[in-house]
Amino acid sequence: MKKRTWAGRRVWLLGASSGIGAALAGQLSQAGAEVIISARRADALAMVAHGHERMIALPCDITDADACQQVATDIAREYGDIDTVIINAGQCEYMDVAVFDAALVQRIHAVNFQGAVNVVAAALPLLRKAPAHKGPCIMAVSSLATRLPFTRAEAYGASKAALDYFLASLSVDLHAEGIEVITVSPGFVETPMTAQNDFAMPWQLPAGEAAQRIVQGFCRGKRWIAFPWPLVMVLGILSRLPLSWQVAIARRMARAQATNPHEVTS
Repeated sequence: MKKRTWAGRRVWLLGASSGIGAALAGQLSQAGAEVIISARRADALAMVAHGHERMIALPCDITDADACQQVATDIAREYGDIDTVIINAGQCEYMDVAVFDAALVQRIHAVNFQGAVNVVAAALPLLRKAPAHKGPCIMAVSSLATRLPFTRAEAYGASKAALDYFLASLSVDLHAEGIEVITVSPGFVETPMTAQNDFAMPWQLPAGEAAQRIVQGFCRGKRWIAFPWPLVMVLGILSRLPLSWQVAIARRMARAQATNPHEVTS
């Protein structure tokens, strides 16, 4: 693995208004990167950028392809290029199959998958202008949830599984251009999104520690950054079982969660 450094990099970070994104923005700036942060909430972005000389805020809703293109145009006008784009924006809602809601699935995919596609479309021309020696790259935050068919996760899990495949294919097709693709697969992290969960979250990490894992994983040259390792190992083993076994295990977990919602993992 080729070692990397954040010093001197120009990063466009999306989903930076809270949680992992906000923590990551601060750590990248401290590591010497020039950081352009985006999210829907301009006021929250301004608070994240406050006090960082090498950080600017450009609000953007990633579900709006035109808005992504406009921010990319503004970046090109101001800087000419970027060498890193980090797609961290994400959303989670849980499905109740008793009242199946197709609109819920569409909402989640609009952010977690199509939003990532919109950002890549806007960022690629900027990455292609970056000097080869900078090692331009696309990084996107997926989830360890794709490793097992969890209860109520039809929308969220499917959106992240689609993102995983999209990134893997991109890594094949962009290799010849020298653009790397990095997938980040976190477990449970303390964020406003996970604060809404009604079940136990094993090995949950603070947002700052999760951001640190991402910063360090990049510097070590990793193309898949997954954490925490206990959960990575458990889900890695379960994901290698026959699908029928995975479903049976997930069903038992779902039944146990329904009985003891605050004592069982999901």
